[in-house]
Amino acid sequence: MPATWPKCWSPGGNAPTCRLSSTHASPTRRRSPPEDFDGYVEAYSAPGAMRAGFELYRSFDQDAADNRAALERHGKLAVPVLAMGGMTSTTGELMAEMAREVAEDVTGVRVPPTAHWIPEENPAAFVEAVLNFAAPR
Repeated sequence: MPATWPKCWSPGGNAPTCRLSSTHASPTRRRSPPEDFDGYVEAYSAPGAMRAGFELYRSFDQDAADNRAALERHGKLAVPVLAMGGMTSTTGELMAEMAREVAEDVTGVRVPPTAHWIPEENPAAFVEAVLNFAAPR
């Protein structure tokens, strides 16, 4: 994460700097439309939004315990699961492997040339992957 990002989402953050940082973090260097980016800035700048966003990370240990308990009680998911990872992401190749820990029928897709924000970095490839996955088998 670029060092400028925490300030981006804080009240009084610098949206132009954030837009530049987010573009340089993307392997596609794709710029989201300004209205999309401005929506992120507005949402994350709201009072309490950063705290709520960080709760995702604070809850990892509890989520892991809850998921292990559910897996033990109910077994693996029987529904088809799409595990999508970015081609240049350090975790992209692990997405399908991780999904197979909890699901029987996993389709793994690596989306080039994306990293973390697949729908924003390559929307056409994202939609194509979802539609191919959802198509009747």
